Amino acid sequence: MEMSRYIRIDGVIDMMNNQMSNDEFWDRFIVWIEQNGWAFGGPTDECEEKEGGA
Repeated sequence: MEMSRYIRIDGVIDMMNNQMSNDEFWDRFIVWIEQNGWAFGGPTDECEEKEGGA
């Protein structure tokens, strides 16, 4: 039986001047995840620059 491999993501994506909402980002992100046959579990939310350390 093949074991799963996990990668933890804990960071901030700098959207620069892109006005995409968190929901729009999620829709694109999850499509990319699923196109690769992967699964993602965990939250996403918007944050202020000072919170993200960007």
